[in-house]
Amino acid sequence: MQNAVLRNTELSICYCKRCRASLAVVAYQELPGSDAPVQPEELFCSQCCNDSMTMGIWPTVVHSVKPSLHVDLQDLLTGILQASLRAGFGESDIRDGVDDDQAHSKPVATALDLVEKKGLYFRCNFQINPSSPSHTCATLLQVKALRPGNEVCEEAHNLLDPMRTNLLLLGKAKLGTGFHVDRTQAENIAFSVATKPQGKAKLSKASSHQPSILARWWFVHPYMTATFNQFVTNDFGRPEGIAGSKPSVEHFDDMYAFGDRHMVDGRSLVLAVLQGPGDIVQVPPGWPHAVTNLEFCCKLAWDYTHTSNLSTYMVVRRDVACKFFVGENIADDYMVIAPMLNAAVVRASRQLQ
Repeated sequence: MQNAVLRNTELSICYCKRCRASLAVVAYQELPGSDAPVQPEELFCSQCCNDSMTMGIWPTVVHSVKPSLHVDLQDLLTGILQASLRAGFGESDIRDGVDDDQAHSKPVATALDLVEKKGLYFRCNFQINPSSPSHTCATLLQVKALRPGNEVCEEAHNLLDPMRTNLLLLGKAKLGTGFHVDRTQAENIAFSVATKPQGKAKLSKASSHQPSILARWWFVHPYMTATFNQFVTNDFGRPEGIAGSKPSVEHFDDMYAFGDRHMVDGRSLVLAVLQGPGDIVQVPPGWPHAVTNLEFCCKLAWDYTHTSNLSTYMVVRRDVACKFFVGENIADDYMVIAPMLNAAVVRASRQLQ
């Protein structure tokens, strides 16, 4: 396969034929086996030229990884570094419900109180406490260890803090996160939470009820972010636009209808994905998404990178993150994409010398 070296001025508005990603700055490549001049409608982005990456362009679900696991919250939180729990108490949407004295002296009890009694959505970095072994934490780490890891160039190995790429999320039904965007690939696995029976059954074992669906995800194709942002602003009356906006049940039909009006090859550019126990949702870079719990559940999420996709990550930052997710709704470059890209360029230049 040959690379087609094209200047932006040689193209009109152009999108990848397969995934519809903008080809403004990503690598242009010709159709395989063709010596004819490259036409804009025949261009594929660098990811779609690799058949093994095709499914990674769209959100997908890996089903039933340890689906029978019921998370014991006490055991789970005991195994988390206390400093990480305390940092989670500082989130703006739960800060008012935190007793500062208790949070300092009893962070595990504070987190349990926030989640189980006050019904708040708690999230913190998933950092293991080496002095408090936890069977639940060990199980979650085993699951993550079987998934794709970070692939970075040699010069960038010491730039990334792996603990900042793992996030623990706990919450009851109807709680979740508003629309946000990951600049790199991400994965998210959900498990049921073991609950104690009430009343006469309280002396028996924890409930074995296993819901079939734990959470609903909404995804918006990066290509549609600007249009969807305007849709949310106008039709839902949300001047802040898509950033942080949480889909309400009364808006679901309108969102489905919006997706039906915007399709590529019969595929809607606004997707609803259901996540069951043990299901891993694979999140491609640049897809704005929101999540709503349908049951009390625990999720572990993590980001990871591939060196071949560094240019895509930078496009996501420029065209999606920095345009529609600004202020408090955009995180710093915790995946250190810019330094990694710089290191990759330096390495490539040295090899050419």
